[in-house]
Amino acid sequence: MTTSSLAEALASELDIALRTVPGVSALFRAGPRLSSALDAGARLIGVRDAADPLVRVDLRRDGFRADVALSVQDRVGAVETIRRVRAAAAAVADRRGVPLAGVRVTVVHVDESGRGRPHDG
Repeated sequence: MTTSSLAEALASELDIALRTVPGVSALFRAGPRLSSALDAGARLIGVRDAADPLVRVDLRRDGFRADVALSVQDRVGAVETIRRVRAAAAAVADRRGVPLAGVRVTVVHVDESGRGRPHDG
């Protein structure tokens, strides 16, 4: 498996796993604003598929780093949700046999209703 295809596979698997984490009400495109803007443009002109994962994965010598942007349900809380997200990422790493170098979680919204729109990004 090439480095690029491994990163894509990890991102897809993480995206799926994180959508099931209790407390996560939505995932958003992770990464710097410029990167997100370029990604949105690529989707508009049809270069990038809307089904592509929202999680960003960077492979490094010491494993992979995941960047995640999400909305949390206030009834669960941000700290507990982040703990669960990191545990889910570690489980994906273990299943894949790839060391987890780190997870950067950005909470972009707190869903005060507790319901949220399920995992739209």
